[in-house]
Amino acid sequence: MEEPRQVSEYNENAFQISRLHNHWMEVARYREKGMLQQVRWKLDSIEIELKLDAKEDEINKLDEINKNIKEIDIRISNLKKNKDLTEDDLRNLPNILLYDLLKQKEEILRDVRQKAGKGTTYKDLDADEMD
Repeated sequence: MEEPRQVSEYNENAFQISRLHNHWMEVARYREKGMLQQVRWKLDSIEIELKLDAKEDEINKLDEINKNIKEIDIRISNLKKNKDLTEDDLRNLPNILLYDLLKQKEEILRDVRQKAGKGTTYKDLDADEMD
């Protein structure tokens, strides 16, 4: 007996686009305030949302960035043991080390979002004139 063809009445894309929008807004807000650890966690949330849309080379780039971020965590942990560092040094160190990696990660994730059709979409203005 042939199973009936079914179409989902529930479309997750709209909800995912809304979640992504909220995450991107928070990334911008945290970045402007220099709160890079919060940027990091938000970008991780975005990565989870978009990972299924990413191509293998994009996943490899993200994995490499994530590996480098973990190495920075270890370096920061070791540096915190250094008694010669001031409170300002300890506060600024993660930002200095993380900023470029987080920027790269954000650019890759924005590219994945765009390619997946979950970002800005364009339409042909000439097509409207023909209607």
